Amino acid sequence: MALKSTVYKIQLQVSNLNNHYYAEHLLSVACHPSESSLRMLARVLAFAVHADERLQFGRGLSEVEDAALWLKDDTGLVKLWVEMGNPSVDRIKWLRGKADSFAVYSYQESAQIWWQKNAEALQQLKHCQFYLLPEELLKQQAEAIGRQTNLHIMLSEQSVMITGDLNFEFELQRLDQA
Repeated sequence: MALKSTVYKIQLQVSNLNNHYYAEHLLSVACHPSESSLRMLARVLAFAVHADERLQFGRGLSEVEDAALWLKDDTGLVKLWVEMGNPSVDRIKWLRGKADSFAVYSYQESAQIWWQKNAEALQQLKHCQFYLLPEELLKQQAEAIGRQTNLHIMLSEQSVMITGDLNFEFELQRLDQA
């Protein structure tokens, strides 16, 4: 019998001072059995950075044709594709053709090595953003996240402040602007 995903109900309040976006989102985030709570929390943080009423979570790890997050317009065209981890350059190029813009959120210890190895090729891609999330801090916080969680995430320039059931702050690092 296949293991089922764990569903997290997250009441997310986003205050993005950079984009003047202020809204509440009631999220049902499915965490695949092979997905870590660290990756799930990274997806929620990426959601907050790109928050929009049309932003959606993809169907999960087993669906290679789906994004971790994507924003589609009213016609179904993908305006934003968000990937997690350290995807290959070939995968990014392939996926980049499916959306107007593209973002990658790396949260693993190996992200710096991945970036150094691939930076030259990745920086040539237009409308792509590459972020690094603080792995150790997120690991600590992910262990404390409950199945029903209330989060308020405020973004101001590169500063990300999380309050509510979790409380922490970090600087969002853009790898392609370092």
